[in-house]
Amino acid sequence: MTAITAPGPPPRQRGGAAAHGHGSTTIPERVVTKIAARAAAEVPGVGEVSGGLGRLVGAGAGPARVTVRLSGREAERTATIRLGIAVRYPRPAATTARRVREHVAHTVERLTGIRVGRVDIEVVELLRGDAAGDRAQPR
Repeated sequence: MTAITAPGPPPRQRGGAAAHGHGSTTIPERVVTKIAARAAAEVPGVGEVSGGLGRLVGAGAGPARVTVRLSGREAERTATIRLGIAVRYPRPAATTARRVREHVAHTVERLTGIRVGRVDIEVVELLRGDAAGDRAQPR
């Protein structure tokens, strides 16, 4: 007589994730969009775009536009991100844009595991305000 033993549950990794590729995780573009918007708002010198457009992507200050396109198969996805931001005067726009690009790419990759291939920045507004982040006014 032959005994058949059913395999036990797959081994677990830290955080409860199954090892050996069991299961899948799907992160939609809208989630990556929100992560990118919040990451951009964390960079010193970035302010809320007037007209309330920044509020469309998350609470508080944020970029006017965030567009995310994901390409590739689920396990090998790449994100292309486009951001429209407001920069607080007298912060240098090019330096602020570079910092936003680096921070957004790092944050999206860290939180989602999706590789960021490109982050395009458009400075859509210059805001009056000091570098400490006091409430700024459109200029």
